Amino acid sequence: MRLLPLLTTAALAGAVFWGDPAGAATPVPSPVTAATDATRAAKEVLVKLEQRNSSTTSGTVVMREIGRTRTLVRVQLDNPAGHPTVLGVVRGADCQGNIFSTRANTIPLSPVSASQVSETIVNVPLSELRSHDYLIAVQNATAREQALEACARLSR
Repeated sequence: MRLLPLLTTAALAGAVFWGDPAGAATPVPSPVTAATDATRAAKEVLVKLEQRNSSTTSGTVVMREIGRTRTLVRVQLDNPAGHPTVLGVVRGADCQGNIFSTRANTIPLSPVSASQVSETIVNVPLSELRSHDYLIAVQNATAREQALEACARLSR
């Protein structure tokens, strides 16, 4: 008789302990896993490059928030020009200006790779890039002609 109340108490305690997810410890993810999960959950913005000055250069810009202070800027050129290009983030409201490389506040972007992609992490939050007048400019890198070939407005 004494054994039955003891078994019943033990069974109830086990059900409460094992059945309560709040009482169970949740595993702590590794820093790498946490960073990967945060990147996947981050906001991503897609903007189309507009052709300028009779250029055939076209493509897209994808911006992804990294934390609260940085942004990954990925420029994919679909139809690149046959000469080297310079890419940068510049302040401006429209894509009409031709030369941006001499502007003091230009944020240079990585050169375009063989796969026609440039990826750069800039120290500007995505919210600022989207709320202020910023442009992504693709420009001819040759010294004799620095015409703007493509441009993307980042503000909404």
